[in-house]
Amino acid sequence: IIRTFLLTKNSQLTPTDNLLLEKLSSLENRLIYAAYGQEALLECNYCKNVTDYSMFIVPNVVWSYVMMLTVLGISTMTKRKSHWRIYGVIFLVGCGFIELYTLLTTDIRKNAAQGVIEFLYSNTDYYRRIAFIGLSLAVLSFNKADERSDMEIIQEIKRNQEIIIHCIKATELQRTAVLRDNNLRRIFEEFYKRLETAENDVVMDQGYKAARNRTLGKMNMPRLLKEAEIYVSSITRMKEADTDNELVAGIQSSATAGNSLYE
Repeated sequence: IIRTFLLTKNSQLTPTDNLLLEKLSSLENRLIYAAYGQEALLECNYCKNVTDYSMFIVPNVVWSYVMMLTVLGISTMTKRKSHWRIYGVIFLVGCGFIELYTLLTTDIRKNAAQGVIEFLYSNTDYYRRIAFIGLSLAVLSFNKADERSDMEIIQEIKRNQEIIIHCIKATELQRTAVLRDNNLRRIFEEFYKRLETAENDVVMDQGYKAARNRTLGKMNMPRLLKEAEIYVSSITRMKEADTDNELVAGIQSSATAGNSLYE
């Protein structure tokens, strides 16, 4: 039957086909073929018993999981996919353990007593591929649940800017109230005089001057000034072009609220 099947696929049998037919003449080899596949039956030259054949296929199975773990690590490098790394590793380790346990502990002689032959290696290989495909589709389809969209990030920036504006207005109000009171103004002036004196003591220190000169000597000040100028010019152009009307409107509304509070 096997010879007839092979001849339907090819006009003549290859040396591999002849070797396979020769080995399948015995019942034990047929059981090994069904349990561990054609590669183990034909290529394992040192195999003497069932245990040898089962151990022969272990490296191939382990290698397939190593390759999938590598693919998983590369595909989960981004923040949106990083949560899949732990789940994927747990899933693959669990599947690998179950597959190896099944291959190493199954009694292949039960196939001889059953009416339906179970091709153990082919079935485990099939389900392994299904598991890999399922995991790949899950990683590809589902991103991190709490990942923020661009609009949410913009809204948060607007809220933070509103808070900053309110803080600035409150600071201005506090400063005005302090300067209007004679006693508070005197304390205010004395405080900043002490700060100025302390700062002058630090600036005039020779060790500070030497450290400052060394640090400035390592910096490319013309380049830093040029980059700062370009940055400021870009912000100015963006404001003049009014590229984000909603953001500007939000800032202006916050400024209006702060002005009303100031008044």
